[in-house]
Amino acid sequence: MAHVSAERGKATRQRLLDAAVALVPEVGWSAVTTRMVAERAGVAPGVVHYHFASVTDLLAAAGLGFTAVLLDQVAAELCARQEIGEGVDWLLGELSRYSGTDPASLLVVEMFLAATRLPDLRERLGEQVGRFRSAVASWLAGRGYEGDADAAAAMLAAAVDGIMLHRALDPGLNPAALSTPLRAMFGAGSGTGLGTGAGAESGTGLGTEASTGSCPGSGTGPNTETSPGSGTGLGAGGGTRRKGAM
Repeated sequence: MAHVSAERGKATRQRLLDAAVALVPEVGWSAVTTRMVAERAGVAPGVVHYHFASVTDLLAAAGLGFTAVLLDQVAAELCARQEIGEGVDWLLGELSRYSGTDPASLLVVEMFLAATRLPDLRERLGEQVGRFRSAVASWLAGRGYEGDADAAAAMLAAAVDGIMLHRALDPGLNPAALSTPLRAMFGAGSGTGLGTGAGAESGTGLGTEASTGSCPGSGTGPNTETSPGSGTGLGAGGGTRRKGAM
């Protein structure tokens, strides 16, 4: 019986996390209430505070679970690319799936804004982003990038955030069209275009290195709850939008 009760409690907690992940893009972080989460999850309002000390704690746990999975997925896919240019093109193509006003993008933007006011969220989200940047830096170094891989990884991560913010204001912005300037930024660091490994040394441009390099996990860390909605429940390019969003 104790095992059944524990499983039931775990399932209820997950429903609350999923409800929070869905509500933030719809109404905004600060507008989510206990009653709204309870209604979406199909539980009594008191159940919310049985599992979480406050709505803020619930939103932070839900958001961090989402970003942990998202960042890990992006890092893993990027690290599977054998050439820097290929990785840049894949990343820009992936960004094209998001409009900037889709639920996933809105959730991330809301989290960034909330993190400016909540020190604990800022620290934990910062740790996730830091691990993601470390994974990208390892990938760049493993592909022969000769510049400051840590700085380049930070620039790439910031470029991703900036592109999505601009997409929200300019729906006609095509991320794929930014490939040439973004490739050039990395080419300046390597000294051989976007070459890596043996191909780069021979001056053939986009070479393929024999070693894939290390690419550690990025988003998942201690005290992070994983939300199954991450990367799947909040679809890219459509779905529910926050009231008043473009």
